Amino acid sequence: MASETSGLLEAEPISIITAEKNPSDECEFYPISLYEKDSVPCRMRSNAFNVTWHGAYERLTSLVHTLYEPCIANVCERTLLNTSPLLPVTILDASGSAVYEAFPTLLMHHLSTLDHVTVQLSPFHCTNISSMLSAFVSQILHHIPCTPEILGLCQAYEPNDLTLVMTAYRAAGLHMPRIVILLHEIQTFPSSVMNDFLRAIMSWSDITLPTPSLHLLITYTAPLPLLPRSKVSHDLYETTTWVTSLFSEQVRMYLDPTTIVLPDKSEFWENVGCAFFAEPRSGLWLGRSIFELVRRRYWHTTASWDAMAQCIRLAYLEHFRTRPLSAFVQGIPDVDTLCAHWTPEIYAELRLSLFSRAAISSDISPRMRELAYNDSALIDALSGLQNDMAVSMSSRATALAALHEVLCVLGLTGAYGTKLGLTGCTAIALEWIPPYTDWDASRTTANALTATTPTAQQVDALLSHLCATLESKQVSELEDGISRRLHTIESNLDAAVAAAVRSTHESLLSVQCAARTKACAQNSKGEALASWVSGIWRKSVELPPSLGLSIWSYDFGEPLSTMLEGAARSTIILALDAPTDTLASMTAAACTAPGQRELSDQAPWYEWEEHISEVHTLRETGTDLVNASVPDVCRLFSLYKDSSRFINLADWYEAFVQSLQGEEVRRKHAGLAMENEDTVASTQMRFSLALNELAYMGIVGPAGRKIEHVSRLIWDLPVNGMHEA
Repeated sequence: MASETSGLLEAEPISIITAEKNPSDECEFYPISLYEKDSVPCRMRSNAFNVTWHGAYERLTSLVHTLYEPCIANVCERTLLNTSPLLPVTILDASGSAVYEAFPTLLMHHLSTLDHVTVQLSPFHCTNISSMLSAFVSQILHHIPCTPEILGLCQAYEPNDLTLVMTAYRAAGLHMPRIVILLHEIQTFPSSVMNDFLRAIMSWSDITLPTPSLHLLITYTAPLPLLPRSKVSHDLYETTTWVTSLFSEQVRMYLDPTTIVLPDKSEFWENVGCAFFAEPRSGLWLGRSIFELVRRRYWHTTASWDAMAQCIRLAYLEHFRTRPLSAFVQGIPDVDTLCAHWTPEIYAELRLSLFSRAAISSDISPRMRELAYNDSALIDALSGLQNDMAVSMSSRATALAALHEVLCVLGLTGAYGTKLGLTGCTAIALEWIPPYTDWDASRTTANALTATTPTAQQVDALLSHLCATLESKQVSELEDGISRRLHTIESNLDAAVAAAVRSTHESLLSVQCAARTKACAQNSKGEALASWVSGIWRKSVELPPSLGLSIWSYDFGEPLSTMLEGAARSTIILALDAPTDTLASMTAAACTAPGQRELSDQAPWYEWEEHISEVHTLRETGTDLVNASVPDVCRLFSLYKDSSRFINLADWYEAFVQSLQGEEVRRKHAGLAMENEDTVASTQMRFSLALNELAYMGIVGPAGRKIEHVSRLIWDLPVNGMHEA
């Protein structure tokens, strides 16, 4: 999978609401009149939502911190090195990674534990060299205790005077610390101001400090170079990254760069997104429909932590807002409380969910028969059902952890994953049955290729043969990795639920002991492990208790899709209505980095003078695309906008042919190259393919009256062209 390139016309992403408590005492939910008598159940649902979302927020945060922990450890280790006379530069390549807005804060937190002073500069500080030096000096002075003597020095010196730093440390009786300068998203910094600042800092360091005490830390997220490749230095210190081309020759010759690549989007998705759905640790589990919604938003809208967290939070919010049984997620009231604040229909709702799988009366046990008429026994049974739900979901987490370790050992994770990868297996493990989901299980088989999702039989066959092909060394590595993952899961569960994971872990240890015996053949080690993994996978896909799904799970993606994906239709219409402008915008966004003009209008604009700015790229690309042929689906959509509610296919086809003929005459008069004659001749096929694309996008549908008519489903979205800009 690959993320779509974001263009200049794309709207800003939605920022998620953090897991902070509402300062007011007012409840954010309204009573559900059929089940609730007063505001007490509303308050319980609100409190349960706050607690549950706080747990989910902490889990998402810990997952992304764990993912970045090795890279940050390398950065901290790099900052402690002091072996080169040059200025050490650590470049964090985030061009292929998902967006995590709090990454600079996380990096600053880890650097603060060292004996360093970290200075973070942003384009806001780079209006000119004076403001950038002032920001550098002020952030260093914050680490010195404020005394009257220090305040007097600050008033005596200019804010941008670098000598104030050494003078203030001497006055405070402190030694000069090692200084780490963090430039986050360096492609957004004005290159001229940044180079002047670095020259001034390096000169000050050489004169003032006896030993190298500076370290430059850079992150960049631009997918393509800002400057042409010809401007990249070819000296002794050339690196594989293009970031060094942003520095002038006077600065670059004193740098000692090292590049650290952050995890890519696929690895981010598997280690954060899939891991959360397998083990949320919040008391509420999300199913296949929400999983597909989050995956769709992540890969085709914004590959970011915020996009995932926003979808998950809205799913939690919808569960506690609309479902009366959600009040029991974090606490189960007694019978007296239920009678005082809930209507009798709440018992009917509980029993409806509890007995939904009992097709005939003979399948109901005596214990279940008692719950059918005894309200007190029904309420007392909820805690046991909650424990059964947790055990069932922990078995899914253990199976997915074992499968993830298998894929890691075989190198089938991240960008190298296949349809039988972690994403598809997670989707299968999260598939409930109606009425606890709006996911149609038949879509799993019908759309297996397009949805990159295997069937349960394919996963079972994969696990039956995968481990048997491993070498002896890989089998040992796999056993150790699975043991570590199971131990991690067990350490984060309650004692009752952890016992189930512990039994699974003990069964793995027994397999290991049997494999170490001399009587065990070499090729049977992999077969024994494959049998164990297949066994826990089959056990994991067993459905959890139905009442548990009603209370402690949510899997209805359609309401969230209505709220979140309204802009997706607008983006499609924008591309169909103005393909030239859209392609030019996307190309300019990919080839250049926005945010370069942080200077005043009087400042020199070197990118404009050398014709390499985003404005030039946008206009040049637009000019080239004007002479290109319009895609058939866009041509058909332009005719679609002039139609009425019902469209006659024969008339639509004739207008399509006339448009093609007019395009051919225009290109001939303009002296442009003609299209392939075979392609132009097959107008019926081109019309059919374009029509199928519009139908797949949800733009046309069946009319329900005549077979030769289709129905128009959407209306115009006017777009202003940019050719005259």
